[in-house]
Formats: sequence, structure tokens, C-alpha cells
Amino acid sequence: MIEAEDAVNYDALGALRSVLGLEFADLIRDFNEQMATGLARMEFALAQQDSARIRSIAHTLKGSALSLHCKPLADCCARVERGADQLAVGNEGSLLEDLRDSVRATVRAIDDWIG
Repeated sequence: MIEAEDAVNYDALGALRSVLGLEFADLIRDFNEQMATGLARMEFALAQQDSARIRSIAHTLKGSALSLHCKPLADCCARVERGADQLAVGNEGSLLEDLRDSVRATVRAIDDWIG
């Protein structure tokens, strides 16, 4: 599990906020929604044993994480992406729980940083 203080590159996030101004809040809202929706879609794909869909969702979430300089979350998504075949056949291990934990830690870290 990652620590909240390690979840985000705050300098890079601050620069992004400076560039985007008021639109930064929309970006964060969209990110949070995409993470929640992505996790729900991942659960559905798991229930369907759809490894291609699991891989696609993990890839999309990875891109979103990288766009906000959240490398630990992106790395977790990459592990899920690589492990999609195992997840699809029920050998979930800790991959999905690690992803949930990483999403929670990242969202919490950004929310705490924003204040």
C-alpha cells in the first residue's frame, strides 16, 4: 500500500493548477469520477472474466494517473494491466485490492493538498 504523501508529485500538480486556473477543479472532479467509474467497470469486467476489458480499463486509468503526475497509482494500474489474464480467471491475488487502495490514497492525497 502506498502512503498518501508519496501518491502525487505536488510540484508538478501545482504547476498544472497554475496553468489551468479555474479549470483545475473540473480536471480533479473528472479524475475522481473516472477513478470511481473505472473501478466499477473493472469489477464488472472481472465478473465477466473479460481480460481484454480489464487490460483496457487499467490502461485508461494509468493514463489518467500519469496526466496528474500520480506515478504510484499509474504503476499500480500497470501491474493490473499486466496481470489482466490472471485476474480474469479468478487469480486476483492482491492486484485489485492494491488498485482500490492506491486510488483511495491518491484521491485523498489530492483532496488534502487542495484543502
